[in-house]
Amino acid sequence: MLSGLIVATVCIYGLSALPVARRLGVMRAARTRPLLVGGEPWVIDLGRTLKSLGLDVMVWASPHRDRSEIDLAGLEVAHDRLLT
Repeated sequence: MLSGLIVATVCIYGLSALPVARRLGVMRAARTRPLLVGGEPWVIDLGRTLKSLGLDVMVWASPHRDRSEIDLAGLEVAHDRLLT
């Protein structure tokens, strides 16, 4: 009996959380943006794949690394320092 009450409570709260959050105006955009680190070919290929799936991808590569391959792949380069 107690387990049924717990399941019912979880279902009610789970199904009502989104509408209640919208109504209260406390929703945040669900969009995320992956940051890939490095300029290796496999990182650039992963970035292309994620972009083809509709994700907005940003790639960071160290300043001494040639970033032209990242630009040619159509990916956005993060120019900020990574560890700031």
